Amino acid sequence: CKNNDTLNLLLVEDSRLDAKVISDLLKRKSTYRLKFINAYNLEETISCLKSKSFNAIILDLNLPDSRGLDTIIKVREATSELPIIVLTASDEVDLGLEAISKGADDFLIKGRFSVGLLERSILYSIERKRFQKTYSNFKRLSQICDVSINARRLIDSDFNITEVNKTFCELVGLEKEKIIGKKCYEVLCYKDSCSLSC
Repeated sequence: CKNNDTLNLLLVEDSRLDAKVISDLLKRKSTYRLKFINAYNLEETISCLKSKSFNAIILDLNLPDSRGLDTIIKVREATSELPIIVLTASDEVDLGLEAISKGADDFLIKGRFSVGLLERSILYSIERKRFQKTYSNFKRLSQICDVSINARRLIDSDFNITEVNKTFCELVGLEKEKIIGKKCYEVLCYKDSCSLSC
């Protein structure tokens, strides 16, 4: 995220006063442009997730129509992509760990965090999710390429080989570990001639 980006946040908080305090504090002190949509119960939350686009969710666990860890589970079922930062009054360590295991990305206690800490939690959670998605896509692409009958390789901008499939290894007669990290022309060219272009 860059400072000139607008972050769209879904603030799920049943207390209208707490929601106003949190959003006003963040808007006033954040180095980022923030746009809040408030939801006051689980039903509104699910509806918002279906109709609008967000960068992250700030979630109170205790809502009029959902309580505790069930709230995280239901929100996570509605969206696997968005980071969820739990913001709750409970300071139980076990609850925080369970919240993370149920799909929360961070767990903060109301009244015990600074605006800077909440802002960093939001930003770090967004970046973690972005990385996880990129890694997942790369892993899926790698699996697809690995079963391809065509020789496949991924090369970075400096011509370093970053990934190969089994067919490529068989074609050049080297194990994967001896190929990764080498320049493509080191693997593909022998005695002034190249069998394949980079």
